[in-house]
Formats: sequence, C-alpha cells, structure tokens
Amino acid sequence: SCGGSPCRGTSEGAKSQFVALMTVFPITRIRSVPLSSWSVSQTAMPDENVPLIVLLINSTSELSLTVIPASILVFAFSLLAPAQTKVSGTVQCGKPDEQHSLDIGDRPNHSFSISKGKCTWTKPMEIAGTQTKEDDGTNFDEITGDHSTGRGYVVGALANGDKMYVRIQSSATMKEGKLVTARGTWSFTGGTGKVKGITGKGTYQGKAAPDGTVTYDVTGEYQLPK
Repeated sequence: SCGGSPCRGTSEGAKSQFVALMTVFPITRIRSVPLSSWSVSQTAMPDENVPLIVLLINSTSELSLTVIPASILVFAFSLLAPAQTKVSGTVQCGKPDEQHSLDIGDRPNHSFSISKGKCTWTKPMEIAGTQTKEDDGTNFDEITGDHSTGRGYVVGALANGDKMYVRIQSSATMKEGKLVTARGTWSFTGGTGKVKGITGKGTYQGKAAPDGTVTYDVTGEYQLPK
C-alpha cells in the first residue's frame, strides 16, 4: 500500500516475487500495461475487505493488473519468508575465570564489573543438525546495591566445530556481592560453517547454586539463510 497512490519501481527481484505469488493463487486478468510502467496500488472491491491490485508478467512481455485480497497476499509472502525454528536448552556456567571491578565513588555499592568465563550445555540446543556444546562469554555490568544490569557477547562452540556468536542483555539480583538470579535477552550476530548468517533471538533465566555456578534455561528461535 502507498496511501492510495501507485508505487512505481523497476526492481527485477520484486517483479519475480509477484510472478511467483501469482502462480500459487488463481487470479483474474483485468488489463495489460507496458512493461516499462509497472505499479502496485490499492482499490476497493464490494466483495472483499482490502483487495490489492498487483502485477503479473505474461508470456507477451506485458504486465497484467490483477486483483487479489490483501489477506491472501500476506499469507503468500509468509510462504516466501525463511522459516523460524524454535530452540531450547540448559547451560551451566562456572565462576568467572577473570573478573575486575571498579568502584565508581558517587554513592555506596555502585561499581562497574567486567568478567570472562566458560559455560557447558547440560541440555544442548539443536541447531542446524548439530548441538550447542560450550560457551565463552565476556560481560560488562553496572552494579547498584543488590541489582545489576549489563550486556555481553558469547562465542559458542557447536559439536561439529562450528561457532555461533551471540549478544546478550541482562539484569540480575545479588546478595552480599554474589549473583542470586538472572534473566535477559539474547540474539545471534553470526556464525561459521553450517550456521553462517544465522539470525534469531530469545530469552533466558538463571539461578545460582551455593558453589557459585549458575544454571540458565534458554529459549528462542533461529533461521538460516536460504
């Protein structure tokens, strides 16, 4: 839709998408226009709520204006979109291998912390025919009293040797300087091998054990480029 005005363009990719869509649904040709002036516009039809006029290239190199309901068009585009695959798993993280804290000094118990540590998937996620195995995470947190917020990056090793790259945003509760619970969001930023170009996102929730380890339940979804 273009606010009632035709949307004009010359994208060959867009034309081919319209052609692909029109092969899925039976439609009626209204009239032909020259190939050099194709457009997409919206109109009102008595028997449909929001029909849409789209284009079809015929065998004589003309573009045919055709009418198809917008609801069907949205469904058709969803068929062309990459499929999202849901994932879930559990990962256990040990105490940080490195950790540095700096007191800010503007008020009590206000500091910055940077840490780096390793995690092992006790219940791996299934991704692209392989499984998550180990993670190496680097985090930066702002701690205020018994609460912290932060962000970080994770380099994850898969069972087949490929790597996945993840960005996280986190918040946590603490007691006497030690983590108690944590939660946050994550998103893929890339990968190698079978997961090159991976995208997706999700959430996680974690709980600390008395020995200082933290177990996270992770859920989300991903998609791979076609």
